[in-house]
Parts: sequence; C-alpha cells; structure tokens
Amino acid sequence: MEGVRLIEDALLANFKMGKLFMLKSSKEVPEQIKGLMTEDVEIHRLGQKHMQVWSSVTTPPGVIGKKLIRQEGKTSPFQPSFVRFHLTHFLTFPTF
Repeated sequence: MEGVRLIEDALLANFKMGKLFMLKSSKEVPEQIKGLMTEDVEIHRLGQKHMQVWSSVTTPPGVIGKKLIRQEGKTSPFQPSFVRFHLTHFLTFPTF
C-alpha cells in the first residue's frame, strides 16, 4: 500500500503492518502513521530508483507499507471501502 494517507487509513481500520519501506532521504517515519504502528514493524530504507520500480504511480509517495494483515477480533468504527479495495487489489512486491 502506497502513501501516508492509505497506510494511516489501513492502520486505523485495525490492519497490522509487517514492513515499512521509506526513501533513504526521509529523516523519520511520518507522524500520521508513527503512533499507529506496532513496535515490531521492520523499517527499510530504499533509494529513489528502487522506490520508482516498486511504485505503481509515476511519482512515488516515498512510503510503502507491506504485509498489511487484518487483526482478528478487533473492531474499528473506521473501515472505509477504499481501504478494503486497495488491500484486495494490492500490488505484488518482491519478498525479502
């Protein structure tokens, strides 16, 4: 899932993120998602060229979340349909 807003929406909808990929030039994890992430999220830094290869948009947003998994048994009042759409039509990234 690409972009701070979509990752934030998924985390608010009780999805757990396994990995976060950011540009090497980014100083910190964006504040919008930092407080929503669990401590076990692996954070990886990528160069601009790798981010462009992995991104589905012309200008990559600089943040990609991978392994977003629904946390069973938790409910959230925030479950917009576009989060479900983007998670079901998720991009396939190389595994590490």
